Amino acid sequence: MVISAQDRDDRINILGSSDTPALFGVGWCTLCDLSLEKRGLLIPDDRTAPQLVAGHFSERGILDWAETLIGPIERDLFVPWNGDFPLAVHLDGRAERDGYPGEAKLIGPWRAKLWGEPGTDDVPPYEYVQCHAHMICTHTDYCHVPVLRCDTLSMEMYGVALDREFADVLLERGRRFWNENVLGGVLPNEPMGPGVARRVKREPGTRTAIDPELVIAWQAAGEKHSEAKGEKEAAWDAVLRAMLCAEGSEVFRGGELDGHEVTFFKNAKGNRQLRLRKVKR
Repeated sequence: MVISAQDRDDRINILGSSDTPALFGVGWCTLCDLSLEKRGLLIPDDRTAPQLVAGHFSERGILDWAETLIGPIERDLFVPWNGDFPLAVHLDGRAERDGYPGEAKLIGPWRAKLWGEPGTDDVPPYEYVQCHAHMICTHTDYCHVPVLRCDTLSMEMYGVALDREFADVLLERGRRFWNENVLGGVLPNEPMGPGVARRVKREPGTRTAIDPELVIAWQAAGEKHSEAKGEKEAAWDAVLRAMLCAEGSEVFRGGELDGHEVTFFKNAKGNRQLRLRKVKR
């Protein structure tokens, strides 16, 4: 489902099913990122990935198809766990016939290889953890996983049975994360995801001690980047000068670039580009 601004604000106060894979290192973010988000220390990222939008609008059709197999499905349900930390799930649906939760998925070609034989529980780690969060909150022992595969343009049904030992590990890790890394304010000892540090909210006028070696490394990296950028532009200009008015080079014969050619073009934004490509024979 596409998360609204209100949904995002509400999710800060719970550990949702899409958050739980991070407890096992297979989530959409690191545990460090998740800790910062749940503590309200990150500036919201309002960008919505095209894949999430596609998944949201495909969900209804996937569930419609699933109903032909398992009967009517109650949809879009919020189910909190009645335990000692705020675990809660937003269910895509719950089958009326057996009460089992359902997690509809749109599988892109890039993830299709992670899914096993249809009709089995051979789903990727992310979905496996997510399904267990659903089963814990609904007090059930099975989760339907109807999918639309973009690689084969087919609808398939998977299903995950409850592994009680795994569910207990999930609860223990979730409890420890919430108590130590959210309520306790202890940042997990692991890296932040790409770009996350730039979204951390800053307190005006505050100062803190940092290792000067970090600053030295930052400055050195900047100098190397500037040097590399200058070298790249000089090499780029040298190739263009050699081509003069031609739009491309002749195909290279022999050596490292055998069978390749260089071509000049303008991209969609009108920027001038050089491209090295292998010529089909």
